Amino acid sequence: MSTWGRVGLVVGGYALFGPLGGIAGAALGSAIWPVDYETSMPTIHDMPIQSSAVGIPIPLVLGTARLAGNIIWMGDLQSYQIKHSSGGGKGGGDEQASYETRYRRSFLIAICEGEAKILRTWKDKTLISLNDFTSYAGANNSGISTLIGESYAEYNNVCCAYFEDYELGNSQRIPNFLFEVQVGGSLAVYDSYVDGIDSQKTVYWIGATHVWFAQTFTPDEDYDIISVILKLFRISGSPGTVPVSIRATDIATGKPTGPDLCSGTFNGNNITTDTNGEEVPFTFGSTSSLVVGTKYTIILKSPVTQLTYISWKIDVSSANYSGGSTYISYDAGATWAADPAGGDGDFYFKTQGIGVASDMNFASMIKTLLINERYGGYDESDLITEDFDSLLHIVKLTTLKAVLLLHSRNLCLTG
Repeated sequence: MSTWGRVGLVVGGYALFGPLGGIAGAALGSAIWPVDYETSMPTIHDMPIQSSAVGIPIPLVLGTARLAGNIIWMGDLQSYQIKHSSGGGKGGGDEQASYETRYRRSFLIAICEGEAKILRTWKDKTLISLNDFTSYAGANNSGISTLIGESYAEYNNVCCAYFEDYELGNSQRIPNFLFEVQVGGSLAVYDSYVDGIDSQKTVYWIGATHVWFAQTFTPDEDYDIISVILKLFRISGSPGTVPVSIRATDIATGKPTGPDLCSGTFNGNNITTDTNGEEVPFTFGSTSSLVVGTKYTIILKSPVTQLTYISWKIDVSSANYSGGSTYISYDAGATWAADPAGGDGDFYFKTQGIGVASDMNFASMIKTLLINERYGGYDESDLITEDFDSLLHIVKLTTLKAVLLLHSRNLCLTG
């Protein structure tokens, strides 16, 4: 999986060896390599393709990146048949039977050097639940050998995803998986209101009535929103899919307006019936960049199943969130009004996202990485040079991807 390679830094179309040659202790001179790099994270419509190969570099990510990964282990292909019957019944005639062959397989995908957190995963361009597989952050993955029955100690510090008896359908092909991972920090809570929760409001669908509730909020800083957490409980039945979205607000009225900026769902059948509620995460299929001081809306929509009810916990007696208000819609978001029964209440919510690191933090992360004994164990005094800081500044300001081949590791930096 690793490549014993050179020490070099490629930034856009320039390869500058001087600063890093000093760091690595190998003066390799300088050269210019014309390399084109994308200036932004690839979209889902331009997915990298996962591989199953030996001898390729292990990506090492700083910040957030989307990677396809490398299949490093596969279990035996399992086939099974489903019987489909037709004919027979009234009027006579023999029952006709046909058989459909389907497949399952277990496999392990190596994604990047750990420790890394998997934020979202796509299967052939479709967002899937993180519960569909077992994730290993790359912090001594001792459990992998227990799962697959083989020693994979060399991958104990690699972020991996293990799919057990994964349903492949009628094809033997393993789908292409795309993983969004984050290294160098955790998914942060940016905006929230969790105080004084003493009541609840309920979304539902009965005939032409679709009751939705909304909570507006104002970011304290710029960030890309990844998910929201709401405190909910299920009143009755099996509501099925429960949708949540983020929308803009009308500047004049403060009410929700426009299309969804991003959206996500949760299986309402798995939400507790305890009236105290529980935190329910909604991960969005795409990110949306929120701007500091601009008001946005979290919308809890009615379940997809009629006559089922999901309640959102709210503070109605002592609400003091200054960044927004609550609204209700009886027509699936076509019109909005202040909730007459809600007063000045505020719903329980947390927004999660990823911010933009400063130039100083960017340089600090790289220095911390290179000091780590796993990647060379360089002395910190070797890294504190004007040339090194200037080079990092160029990487950051050009917002281009860079690749550092260092001690057989492939370091992918995203600006």
